[in-house]
Amino acid sequence: MSSDRPQRPAPPRYSRFSQVDVVPPRPPEEPSLAEIAARALNAQHLDAPRRPLPDNGWRNQPPPPEPSPFWEEQRWPLRSPPPPPMAPAAEAREPVRNRQTPAEPQMEQPAQPRPAKARRPQAKPVPAGPGILARTMTAARQKAAPALIDGAFWLARNLRRREIRKRYNRALVFGHTRIADRKLEKLFFVPTLKSQAIGPAPDRGVHYDGPVPAAVFDWVMAAMPADLRQFAFIDMRAGRGRATLLAAKRNFNRIVAYEYDPELFDDLTMNVAQYPRSLMACRNIDCRRADIDGIRLPDQPCVIYFSGSWREQMIPGVMDYVRQTYRQSPRRLYVVLENVCDETGLAGDNIFERLEPALGDRLKLRLLSPMDFRLYRSSV
Repeated sequence: MSSDRPQRPAPPRYSRFSQVDVVPPRPPEEPSLAEIAARALNAQHLDAPRRPLPDNGWRNQPPPPEPSPFWEEQRWPLRSPPPPPMAPAAEAREPVRNRQTPAEPQMEQPAQPRPAKARRPQAKPVPAGPGILARTMTAARQKAAPALIDGAFWLARNLRRREIRKRYNRALVFGHTRIADRKLEKLFFVPTLKSQAIGPAPDRGVHYDGPVPAAVFDWVMAAMPADLRQFAFIDMRAGRGRATLLAAKRNFNRIVAYEYDPELFDDLTMNVAQYPRSLMACRNIDCRRADIDGIRLPDQPCVIYFSGSWREQMIPGVMDYVRQTYRQSPRRLYVVLENVCDETGLAGDNIFERLEPALGDRLKLRLLSPMDFRLYRSSV
């Protein structure tokens, strides 16, 4: 066998990261060091050596334009703004001998120009003549007259008797329910102030439809006899039991509360059961759920109380039953109508007569009560 083996060709002198020769050849036009020194001694212009650029696609592009000599000559130098004028140096004063520390030098502040005062615009002279009067009348007709008309309508709307009564009743209701009866309301298991409102009434214009205040109930009961041990209190529309439990503070013989609405009847029984017995002078309270057919009056003197009687349609039928029992067993009967309507028919009755409270209680009911009352008494 021949020992001559084929030789592997030598690898080219290229880098593995690029196709450019690692050691580029020296360009022939680059001057030598001696030529550079000779030209420098002779003050000749030296051209910067130019290295070949890689062929990246930009070689065929035209060179950038050289700056114009006219532009080079017309460059303006940058000038800084002149410094502000310095104030004249203050005269040096002699240092105080008593001081132990030398006086500190003070920096001189440059004098600042005083700002110019703004001139006040001079008022234009008002032309004299009939034009001033005409403009005044036009402004009054366009601005003052609508304001006066709106004010007149506001006064007419708010100074009417019904509107004044309504606002005054709102103030009285707030004073009684939120201030005077605040402690009393906490004694009820179910609050009695849930159903209260101020609305229009057929005859009086406005009325307060809600539980009777405690002070107003006392003024009404002041017209009754002082000794009530023989009387029975009949509450025809008990609601949640405000009037019933206020009457329990007096020495009635018995109390009968009628309520037809099932929800209000449940609240009535809960309030009567949970009311403190130490505040009750009469503990014989009977709660009944019945309408006009189930009402029964006891055979004894009675105080019949109708709450919200202006909207009760059963009052004529109940009063017919009361007259019938009165003819069978004559006795003393008192009828109290709250927010009464004139259609009840008790004014011209030959059995009941109008009862007026004392002068002081009458003024209180007239001025400080949010609701009206009418009291009637039997002739016996």
